[in-house]
Amino acid sequence: MRKVSKQNIKEAVGVPANIEVASQNLYNDIAKKLKNKEIGPEDVVKFKFINKDGRYSFGDFNPNFITAEFGLGTYSGDAIDNSTGNKITGGLVHSMGFSKQSKLNDVFDLVSVDDGGIELNIDYAQPNDDEEWSGNKILDTMEKNKSNSISSLGHELKHAYDNYKKPVEKLVDRSNYAGFQRSRSGVRPMDQFMFNMYFINQIENLVRPTESYVEMVSDGVVTKEQFLKFLLNSKTYKTLVQIRDSSFDTLVEDLKGYETEIDDYLNNTVDGYDSSSLDIDDKVKYFLKVFSFVTAQKVHEVRKQMLTPITNIFQMLFGGSNDNPEADKFLDSTLGDLTKMMDNPNKFYYTSIENMKKIAVKMMKKLSKLYSLINKDKTITVETRDPMSFEMDQLMRKTQKPRKIDTKLDERFTKKK
Repeated sequence: MRKVSKQNIKEAVGVPANIEVASQNLYNDIAKKLKNKEIGPEDVVKFKFINKDGRYSFGDFNPNFITAEFGLGTYSGDAIDNSTGNKITGGLVHSMGFSKQSKLNDVFDLVSVDDGGIELNIDYAQPNDDEEWSGNKILDTMEKNKSNSISSLGHELKHAYDNYKKPVEKLVDRSNYAGFQRSRSGVRPMDQFMFNMYFINQIENLVRPTESYVEMVSDGVVTKEQFLKFLLNSKTYKTLVQIRDSSFDTLVEDLKGYETEIDDYLNNTVDGYDSSSLDIDDKVKYFLKVFSFVTAQKVHEVRKQMLTPITNIFQMLFGGSNDNPEADKFLDSTLGDLTKMMDNPNKFYYTSIENMKKIAVKMMKKLSKLYSLINKDKTITVETRDPMSFEMDQLMRKTQKPRKIDTKLDERFTKKK
């Protein structure tokens, strides 16, 4: 009989064993480095942590070291927390990332170069009228939402783990992920659609259970009631619900409320655009077409950039013959999905949304299975009661309250063989 271990359960829902411990350890060590550290806006703030005694090991992954580099920036205007609608004041950690170096193999797959470590990036920004910088301010920002900070580190560690488990990646898959992530319009409903495309991408889906589990552990979730409250109020689950309930018709209708933003985008994108020549319905149709064309171009540019290491740099800059025609041939072979996207933009949006909805439902079900992890140590009481004699047995039963039962026989007892 196969023994079911805690690690087996975690891996079944996509969470490597002990990743929550590694995430907590990394957060604690970053906090120690930031505390009382003097920094300036132009400083390079980068820390290196050696994986001594398996401090950052999880699953079967044992990185030699982890580096964490902080990108420092400023922002103007109001920063709004979309989950609460409240204004964010002071500093904020607006993104984290995992970086890796890759090479192209003979069939133009991306093959990760393993240097034994994990390279993380943490982007911090504070109001542009705040000229005081310090490690304590960054740490204070992270401490304000500690569980989210730890889960975000877990998110990035899981990306590193996935890269370790599968070091070969299709160039088209990575370019779609990167291209869609870069494509934004300044028109909120469309930008929400593109964010959803990033959020539901397979690369991100692999890390969602880990991200939620690490946050759940950090929040001290232990009971079924706490789990349900946590899950239904988590940003991840709410985003999946929003994706599940989305539709192409809703996207079109929502866009009609952003005529000014659509005009701004088209004025900046299309030469000779005349906003007065179209009514709102035609503007939305035109915007959908233009944006799909621009997005397809960006994805194509990402693919070209990824192929740069094996092409002639002079040719990339100035045209002319290519030293590696096989790279051009491969690039041309990837144009099919982008051509369809440009030729029939409405179908692209509709199909993308319908696919995202199906994936969202699957992910919601997968996240619900995380409850099994917080009950991993729950015990079942097995007891024996030994009456001293038959008379004592009878007496014991008289002291027990009768229990009502269902008088219907189980069909398994009545079914004819």
